[in-house]
Amino acid sequence: MRKLATAVGLAAALLMIPAAAEATPPSPASGTETITSETATVVGTADGNTILAVTATAAITGSFNGTFNAQFTTIAHPTGQINDVQGTGVCTCSFDGRSGTVTFQFTGTGTPSDTEVQATTIGATGGLQGLHSNLAVNVAGTAVTYSGTAHFGP
Repeated sequence: MRKLATAVGLAAALLMIPAAAEATPPSPASGTETITSETATVVGTADGNTILAVTATAAITGSFNGTFNAQFTTIAHPTGQINDVQGTGVCTCSFDGRSGTVTFQFTGTGTPSDTEVQATTIGATGGLQGLHSNLAVNVAGTAVTYSGTAHFGP
């Protein structure tokens, strides 16, 4: 009888363990951003290069809908080429019917009129917790387009 009670107790305990969250398959994600404000501050110069700290705000639409705030550094060369665009951005938005915040890390290169960056999710909160994404972002002046994949996972 004691073995039966132990087995029933163990089975009951196992039923109380939450099931692991299942990942959703990656789905396409795309849309646009419109930069609504941008401030650049020179933080250094070296060998004719200018190092800038930039803060930008944008409205984002498409798969992600809401606002986007980014902080990044960039090095502008006298030739006009920009290298080492690196930063983070926080999207206070909705995705797939869920709302929260998503933090992206991004890097890229380009010119002041056309920059390509790669953005990946490094954190998410609220209803977007567990969101993973990988996006290619093109910045052409104040117009921004993004495309890639996103999904929820453990």
